[in-house]
Amino acid sequence: MLVRRWLAPLVFAAALLAAGCSAGGGTTGAAGTAGNLTVAIPAAPDTLDPALTQSRYAAAIMPTYCEKLFAVTPDQTIVPMLATALPTVSPDGKTYTIKLRSGVQFNDGTPFDAQAVKTSLDRSRTDKGSAQVTNLSAIQDVSVTDPATVTLTLKSPSTPLTSVLADRAGMILSPTALTKEGAQFGTAPVCVGPFSFDSRPSSDRIVFKKSDYYYDKNQVKLNQVTFQVVTQPNIRATNLKSGDVGLAMDIAPADMAGIEGNPSTTLLTQNSLGYRGFTINVANTHGTGVPPYTHPNTPLAQSQELRQAFVLSLDRDAINKAVYNGQEYPSCSPISSANPLYSDPGCPGQDLTKAKQLVAQSGIPTPIPVTVIIGASDDLQTKLATVIQSMAKEAGFAVTIKPEENVTAGNDAQKGNFDIYMNSWSGRLDPDQNIQVFWSPTSTINYSNANYPDLNALLTQATATSDTNERKTLYRQIVQLQNTYLDNVVLFHDRLVLGASKSVQGVVFLPNDALELKTASITSGS
Repeated sequence: MLVRRWLAPLVFAAALLAAGCSAGGGTTGAAGTAGNLTVAIPAAPDTLDPALTQSRYAAAIMPTYCEKLFAVTPDQTIVPMLATALPTVSPDGKTYTIKLRSGVQFNDGTPFDAQAVKTSLDRSRTDKGSAQVTNLSAIQDVSVTDPATVTLTLKSPSTPLTSVLADRAGMILSPTALTKEGAQFGTAPVCVGPFSFDSRPSSDRIVFKKSDYYYDKNQVKLNQVTFQVVTQPNIRATNLKSGDVGLAMDIAPADMAGIEGNPSTTLLTQNSLGYRGFTINVANTHGTGVPPYTHPNTPLAQSQELRQAFVLSLDRDAINKAVYNGQEYPSCSPISSANPLYSDPGCPGQDLTKAKQLVAQSGIPTPIPVTVIIGASDDLQTKLATVIQSMAKEAGFAVTIKPEENVTAGNDAQKGNFDIYMNSWSGRLDPDQNIQVFWSPTSTINYSNANYPDLNALLTQATATSDTNERKTLYRQIVQLQNTYLDNVVLFHDRLVLGASKSVQGVVFLPNDALELKTASITSGS
């Protein structure tokens, strides 16, 4: 039986390998000395710009080079990072005052200060392509009080805001680099971080070097971190066991036993804050976040009952066993069961009888065509789509699976060039961050272009109140509406699995699938 260890990041302190070994091609000396670490990731990030990225794997590697105003501890406590204390909030909840670290430099040697914070936040909340516009929508103005103090004036109280600033929206970028690179900042990012960007010789390889400017650089043990895209999970596992990489993300269920049985490797598991599922294009004919919100001329877009039929054809438990060896957690809620705001949504099970009835009542000749876009590099997603294809066929749907390169698939989802888009979400601490971005009509990752006044109103209420019981009630209603409209369908909460060489110590593996390598080191000797 799996034991749920929700929300507790894992710090890996490994046994030592024989002298002279390295993790991912690096050369190491005595235990804990500097080295070069290679990390295998399943797909290439779209961009390394925290404001613009929509990639799960960009988010996973960003702690390597880009710190935030705040961070989240293992016990779900938000603590200062680039700030010196939590925000001071006015009695009406509409003014946040944030004190900042002094004497900190970006990785280009320029000073980190309140003006830099203002520049980053203003860009993230207003840039046309920013994926953070919805997350930061409560902010009306960002002002510089003094070099070490920034003040946020809100349109209305926002309970999730500090949590938002403990994620990508709170990553602060070098204004000098922003001016120099402009829209191409993501090709050569500069932040405050333990490692600085070195090069991206191809889309599949990204190299970081230990920062000369980092304020806590004495804690940084590694000389270099390289992220290498290895799309096939069995090859990631093989490369880990051979020592070609020191860490490997997203180990497939079929490869877990081999890694656990290898004397030089081990597994780190974490229950995700995020979820896996799919988006149905209900109102996206010309791009996300852009009115009018009109239905595409497709059966699923035109009929809520057909969307219900499609979902009722699926058996989450059977899919979990067939695709994930039973290691995921079937769910229809975007909120984790460990969150104090979680309520059991009462997910309906597979009901082929009702699904067939709904299909028949639609009057549309069967089989009803549906095209599903998947990431071509994800073997498990291919398997998941294949099982869904088989189950939906029983209810009268003819599913065509369309594999696309990950960035292309994301672009097509934004433009509305899809019926169903299979996706996953790495997860955030506050439920608002797991829901709002996929339902707000202004969000660039609201791929369905959902725009439901009743759901929008509940989201606004849940954001504005700080009362836990009231928020729990509101999120219960929100999840019920989500499972009624079915623009975004949750299937599972992930069990995250990271493969690791036993020579690697000090890696923090977070439940949003991110890696913190500030304290990581490579050991040798026995």
